[in-house]
Amino acid sequence: MNDKLQMAVKTLSNEKNKSIMSVFVLCLVTLGIYIPYWFLSRKKSFDLLPYHDIPYTTLKAIIFYHLFSIPMRISAAITFSEIHYSLYILMDRIILILSVGVLIYCALVVTASLNKLSGKEPAKGSVLAFLLNVVYIQHRINKLSEPKHEYLTRAS
Repeated sequence: MNDKLQMAVKTLSNEKNKSIMSVFVLCLVTLGIYIPYWFLSRKKSFDLLPYHDIPYTTLKAIIFYHLFSIPMRISAAITFSEIHYSLYILMDRIILILSVGVLIYCALVVTASLNKLSGKEPAKGSVLAFLLNVVYIQHRINKLSEPKHEYLTRAS
């Protein structure tokens, strides 16, 4: 392994402190806003991975939009006329679908990078990355950073 890949493994090992359950709970409690934050908080580690192509600016825009659209969602039904409210709901749904697409893309890119780093691809890795997103990636990071133990067997 070259120096860059060794550094990637080392920095990813430092990210092991998150349990899968805590990532799942944070995703639920924050209504999904934690997912783009999770990618942004690991930028240094992901910059060292092969096939790095994560749109960090878009992830920041997703967080910004969802945080500042909460008051708008609350007051939209009151302040907008019926036609404007329908247009607002349509625009909000389109932005939500695009946001989910970006997050799935990021999950697949990181999963492909982890596959390249570990040298093997789990049988249903891409499907699980698509469905479980950061929960699956955190699981893969935890597995990748586990120390490899050589078990000795006693010959009879």
